[in-house]
Amino acid sequence: MGTYQDNRLSTARSLMDKSGAGDLSPDALKKEWYKLGTDFNIGVSDNETNISISGLDENFEASLSLMMKYVQTPTADQATLDELVKITLAQREDQKKDPRSLRNALRFYSRYGDNSSYKRRISSEALQKLTVVELHGLISSLPTYEHVLIYGGSKPLDEVLATLQKHLSDSGELKTPPGYEHLVVHTPAKTEIRFFHKETAQSQVFVEFGGVAFDTALRPAIDLYNDYFAGGMSGIVFQELREARALAYSTFARYDLGRRSNDQNVMWGYIGCQADKTSEAVTALAELIDDLPESPERFAEAKNSVVNRYRVAKIKYRELPGVLRIWERRNQTPDPRKERFDHILQAEMPIMLDFHKQHITKRPKLISIMGDTTKFDLNSLRTLGEVTPVTLDDLFVK
Repeated sequence: MGTYQDNRLSTARSLMDKSGAGDLSPDALKKEWYKLGTDFNIGVSDNETNISISGLDENFEASLSLMMKYVQTPTADQATLDELVKITLAQREDQKKDPRSLRNALRFYSRYGDNSSYKRRISSEALQKLTVVELHGLISSLPTYEHVLIYGGSKPLDEVLATLQKHLSDSGELKTPPGYEHLVVHTPAKTEIRFFHKETAQSQVFVEFGGVAFDTALRPAIDLYNDYFAGGMSGIVFQELREARALAYSTFARYDLGRRSNDQNVMWGYIGCQADKTSEAVTALAELIDDLPESPERFAEAKNSVVNRYRVAKIKYRELPGVLRIWERRNQTPDPRKERFDHILQAEMPIMLDFHKQHITKRPKLISIMGDTTKFDLNSLRTLGEVTPVTLDDLFVK
């Protein structure tokens, strides 16, 4: 359960950072964590909330007890919340002027429209009506929903379970959380271009489109394609757009995998360029995505790079639970890397080229441009697709 299921959660998490626990003031609580040598964190994302502690195993039980006290009996006054709301509103105004925030808001608006995370967050009016009791109650209710417990440490399993059962609240039958939300990228009939005018020396451009749902069988070809096309300074994107044509200050591209089974893959390319080179750079990036240059030498480099990563990239001990969760959510039988590695060892260039032909080339695209439109010819981009201006009200919730 994350901000897509309840858009108050990000504010509730921020308030917890300024809250105490029961009879402990915020400062006293920090001292208790320090005495235990324990780090505490609440992380809120689109579809998930994580509550975690990390520290010495000898202080595991005391840390777990303090964590539950904090989650179940957080304390803060209205003045603290008022100040938090004031800061949040100021940050939102700053985002409307910040090029990085603007380009990302434009990018996700192109992808998801009103389902963009910038549009789905709590409105400014609703934000100012929130209460301390409401937000603390939201956090305190989280353990009453079905959840997953992950432990990494040296204690025996039986001892860990006994400690958990002792300190986790017995709230009866756990509630089923709201369903995970699979967002779908907007698929236009033909390429669409959205631009936001801002007086900057550099234009920020994204070229994107949605792919198929996550499919583990495609992973070897995707690994090879990503390294071949955008593997650092040797990748096709960097060599063509920055080195050969001098069109980019920075550029990158990637075919991203869905985070869970049935999540959509997404192809995206980025270019940061001089404003007066925007039209040429956009056209060049779109063409490069469609028409992949063929280089056996570059493929050999890419394959060698991917193979070496598989050989040396060991999953660290404390990373194992998180990695297992990723495999679980993608319906992969651990360990999927061995089968992928065997496929990559046997792969030849046609495997990658066929993947490009089937899943990337000649797709209608979503092109997002944030830059000074007085310095380049927008009309020249109409050969690529329909051009539409967007406003701050389009990009951000009011």
